[in-house]
Amino acid sequence: AAHLCGLCERLEGEAGYGEHDERLRRWLDGGRRPEKPADLPAFRGTVTVADVLAADDPENHVAAAERWAHAVWDAYAPFHSLAREWLAMAYAFAPPRRPSRRG
Repeated sequence: AAHLCGLCERLEGEAGYGEHDERLRRWLDGGRRPEKPADLPAFRGTVTVADVLAADDPENHVAAAERWAHAVWDAYAPFHSLAREWLAMAYAFAPPRRPSRRG
């Protein structure tokens, strides 16, 4: 659930590379265990982690990671609505934290 929702946040939302919404983590850490689909895709895209590891400099590494993320997200297309549903539940369960009043 965390990885699928993380991809959704990254590719459809406002999350930057390596960022995530803290509400998702709090929702999952709060004992919520969404029922996972039984039939995951056998094909998970043409780009793999090996392509990311083969990148020869930081710029190419980021570009390869982006291609990998898009390839995986495309492979999981049947589950996009489920990821959005889980994120909505996480956001409803754990509203954003208020800033601290400490000075």
